[in-house]
Amino acid sequence: MAARSDNTARGSRAAPTPPASRSRNRAVAGEAAAGTRARILDAATALLGAGSYASTSISAICARSGLPPTSIYWHFGSKEGLLAAVMEEGAERWFQSTFEWETPSGGLLEGLSAKMDQLVGLLMDDPPFLRVLVMLALERRHIDKACMETVRRVRKRAIDRLVRWFATAFPSKSAADADAAAVELATFALTVFDGVVLAYQIDPKKTDLRRLLDQLRESLLALAAARGAVLTAHGSTSPAAPAHTANLSQRQREPRRRV
Repeated sequence: MAARSDNTARGSRAAPTPPASRSRNRAVAGEAAAGTRARILDAATALLGAGSYASTSISAICARSGLPPTSIYWHFGSKEGLLAAVMEEGAERWFQSTFEWETPSGGLLEGLSAKMDQLVGLLMDDPPFLRVLVMLALERRHIDKACMETVRRVRKRAIDRLVRWFATAFPSKSAADADAAAVELATFALTVFDGVVLAYQIDPKKTDLRRLLDQLRESLLALAAARGAVLTAHGSTSPAAPAHTANLSQRQREPRRRV
């Protein structure tokens, strides 16, 4: 009798899940986790960009994302961990749209003009990542040291990418001298760009992005020429500006409404 019961119990057990089904289940679970993580990041980025670090609470992020606190702690560990992820991933998206620069076929002169045109459009879209960066810079004394290290690491990555790009304008210099000149240009470019971003955040209607970025381009070309850069594909070292025919569209003239 007992033996029959054991056999019956063994026969009633569910069949093992086939490997293919397990793989599909893992894929679905992975996609769901990625979607949850993205929702949290989007909510935190929007709140941080619109307010402050102190006012962006876990409960506010939960309300915006529609997810429980356990999801935030599961994916990021803490509010500080979430902020670090906002910076890292926001920076990567920004870098992909701005700093993934290949050596321009027309040289530094042409390349800088094209990039400044691109930056005008990108800044007009008021990217949340830059708003968060400005907020963190202004609140740095109240922010966790580890988070500020993330901010500094992000800026260093921007400098490093710019250095690699500017160094191509010094083909006759040694690698060390080319890097030194490129570091000077990259540091100057990012410092002025920071000021442009801050000015636009303070008063977008009165901040002429086109003019400011054109002035940055002219200053960079003059500085590069003074350091012996080759500015054109033909070997010119003159910082004379190219013909500039770019005009702002109506969309670019009007600041985009923040969300």
